[in-house]
Amino acid sequence: MAFFLTAAARHQLSFKSKNLVLDEFERRLPEEKHRLLDMEIGVLLNRTWQPRRIIMTREALHFAFSKDEVEIDHIPLDEITSATIMKEGENTSANRSNSRSNSRRQSRKSSVSVAPPVITPGQLHTINISTENDGYNSGRAYYFQAESNEHTHRLLTEIQNNSKAARERKASRNILQRAQRRLKAIVDSTPVQTVIILVIFLNFGVTVVESQLMNRVSRESSFGDLADQLDLFFVFFFVGELAVNACAHWYLPFVSDPWNLFDAFVIISSLILVLVPGQSAGLKTSLQALRVLRVLGKIEILKKWISALAVA
Repeated sequence: MAFFLTAAARHQLSFKSKNLVLDEFERRLPEEKHRLLDMEIGVLLNRTWQPRRIIMTREALHFAFSKDEVEIDHIPLDEITSATIMKEGENTSANRSNSRSNSRRQSRKSSVSVAPPVITPGQLHTINISTENDGYNSGRAYYFQAESNEHTHRLLTEIQNNSKAARERKASRNILQRAQRRLKAIVDSTPVQTVIILVIFLNFGVTVVESQLMNRVSRESSFGDLADQLDLFFVFFFVGELAVNACAHWYLPFVSDPWNLFDAFVIISSLILVLVPGQSAGLKTSLQALRVLRVLGKIEILKKWISALAVA
């Protein structure tokens, strides 16, 4: 019995150790190639200046203990609302967020009091960083000092420039995401899907008529030219529909849907057949038939049609 208890305890301890190792790995600092700046600074925590290491990437400011490779905190650059040099006589303790401790990991090492929490004449310049209230850091304010005023101003310039660039990238992403959401709402709407289904059925009807009449009339006749022009219209209509659908659902929602992949195969094959003349008539007929099967991917809209007809 004791053996089983001991084994269970060893298993539980091993499991906890693995979780700790995974947690440490997940919080590792960014790789060297992604670092724009790596500097030793002082960070004001609990009214004392504590030595820290700051690493800047294109996306965030990362903090670690000196000569350590484990992240203890980070600030997304696109969530920095201001970064300024504090004026002499300005009291950092008046700031609402300075009373918070950094994290349990930071508290495991002793703090080093370097300077009082009031900016006095002759003291090293202090950077004050404010963050978004609803962001990752919950509106917390940060205070930094480098080893010299020159290094402090360099750090401030880097933070200002890179946070501005990060906010611009975020704004661009937000614009694209909003546009994609609107496009998705339009593409997935019932009227648009209904039009697509009607065009698919119309393509099917033209294909049936063409296959029946082509046995009686020549391909070089006026009807043969009309059939080719209609086929060209359908192909380019479906190419446009595929492109808009891909933009609206890109990336994973599009490629993870088998019907989208089937649509892409059929439409691209039809486009190649149009652009490369001299292909066999049998291949063209097969692709035209496959276009009709695309309607199965619109089954939800078809269900709505059937329900509406049943009610009528």
